[in-house]
Amino acid sequence: DNGHHVKALFCTQNGTATGVTSDVAGCRATLDAIGHPALLFVDGVSSIGSIDFRQEEWGVDFAVSGSQKGFMMPAGLGFLSVSKKAIAASREATHRRCYFSFEDMIRANDAGYFPYTPATQLLRGLRASLDLIADEGLENIFARHHRLGEGVRKAVDAWGLKLCAKAPKWHSD
Repeated sequence: DNGHHVKALFCTQNGTATGVTSDVAGCRATLDAIGHPALLFVDGVSSIGSIDFRQEEWGVDFAVSGSQKGFMMPAGLGFLSVSKKAIAASREATHRRCYFSFEDMIRANDAGYFPYTPATQLLRGLRASLDLIADEGLENIFARHHRLGEGVRKAVDAWGLKLCAKAPKWHSD
């Protein structure tokens, strides 16, 4: 709206239950086209590490993911990537924080630590997962997910069922 009451736009890049992928870059382009200052928050839990995601290029301010999908691990780790614009906005925010603070996290991470107790065993698993991702390469991972997604979509069609996605450009891999 013209009063800019909306401070953030939330976008799910990939809906697991619906099998629909959203146009994250299009969300940012729309905000920019109307001159809206809202921060763009993306739920990338089932997409980051599985399909193409370009935080800086697409102007995403917050991206959240988890260890249990594209990172091929058990649930338990949450990942949050934050733009410089969002960190600046957090410094101006007046709401109180009782647990998570970007400043605490940045300060501790810069020194090689965490401000809170980390799940060390999951961090070791993450290291192994990131090594597997680097070995296979993101483009190959995206191609594998596309190939498997196409197989599922062809099976759904053969069964006479319909997808939620209205057009192939929205198909989830």
